[in-house]
Amino acid sequence: MLKLDWDDLLPVRDDAPSPELEVIAGDDIAEEAPELAGLSDQEILEKIRRLNRMAGSKLPDGGKKLQSRRRHLEEELHRRTVAKSNKTPEDHAGASRPHNRGSHGGEACNLCSSPHLDLEKDVVLLDDDDVQVIESIRDDMPQKWKESKIFYPSRNDPEAVELVSSDIECLDRESYLSSPIINFYIQYLQRSIFPAQGLRGDYYIFNTYFYKKLEEALCGKDNSSPHFSKLRRWWKGVSIFDKAYIILPIHGNLHWSLAIICLPGKEDELGPIVLHLDSLGLHSSSSIFKTVSWFLIEEWNHVIRNASPGIAIPERIWKHLPDKIQKEKVMVPQQKNEYDCGLFVLYFIERFIREAPERLKRRDLDMFGRKWFKPEEASGLRRRIRELLLEEFESVRLEDGMTESATPCSSDEE
Repeated sequence: MLKLDWDDLLPVRDDAPSPELEVIAGDDIAEEAPELAGLSDQEILEKIRRLNRMAGSKLPDGGKKLQSRRRHLEEELHRRTVAKSNKTPEDHAGASRPHNRGSHGGEACNLCSSPHLDLEKDVVLLDDDDVQVIESIRDDMPQKWKESKIFYPSRNDPEAVELVSSDIECLDRESYLSSPIINFYIQYLQRSIFPAQGLRGDYYIFNTYFYKKLEEALCGKDNSSPHFSKLRRWWKGVSIFDKAYIILPIHGNLHWSLAIICLPGKEDELGPIVLHLDSLGLHSSSSIFKTVSWFLIEEWNHVIRNASPGIAIPERIWKHLPDKIQKEKVMVPQQKNEYDCGLFVLYFIERFIREAPERLKRRDLDMFGRKWFKPEEASGLRRRIRELLLEEFESVRLEDGMTESATPCSSDEE
């Protein structure tokens, strides 16, 4: 029991009763204080804006962590506003302006003294296609890389991912992964890890831009077969139904999730299984199942019309395809913050390809679960990917240096 001597702690207040002591949970405020201190006003506003957009979604904890996080951010902004309003003119004249690390390059926005912030007015809306970047390139980024550009795995590869040095900034603390970074790591996995381990299942991974095109084709007025034939250029030369797994990263509403199409083998009497993996539960699984099912049905119809003999999947199973597609929203480990969704998608892909059987059946769904892996394992990919990219940029710099040194210099002598 905690005993307090109020005569020592408080001035004498005649015969007034001793005050009651209320113990309140800290709610991790102390842990967040150093983190918030390192953010500019604009960065905090951008975080609040993102949390507001997530507020209407069904979160595993009912949104308690989200609300607590948002409250801390708003309190920090209010504290800064009050501190600014309490400064004397001399304080303003003598104070040095803090360095703004916001992604827009200007001074942090001026905040009114009211605790009720006009977020719609003050927040800069960010493009869903690129996923927002909170922190700019670190000051320790080598100057020699500032203008660098790489093509991974190579410039001549038809699936090459183009990256510039500024792409690395989305791997800084509390930033959101962009499409170039996710596509880079997907290419890295396919070329550097999976082949070396002799994985049993055959798979095809679309890049991050495909799903939105597929969605637009379905939602558009012209979702006819000719339109779908144009869409097929995305997987030209790939026999979809000969694969064991088709993997689709999904981006929308400032969030990443993953769909995996598990195709049956030639001997199986079941249809495909479509899985949806979401580390925050923000994307509509039913909408994703609808889009993916349309994709499978249209592709099957195209194959049937143009198939060569020996197609892997029996037509007796696939002629009633709409009724054969099984849809499973998978319970997976959940991220502990609002910004690691892209990392979780990459970790889902990596773990799934490593551990999935040659062909997945319903009984194999036990491989998933909230204890499939520890959330910090997925979050830890941030440092790993950053190191890989720095190595790639350094390699390109060295190659360029060797090319320049091998070029004959012109002589001043006649």
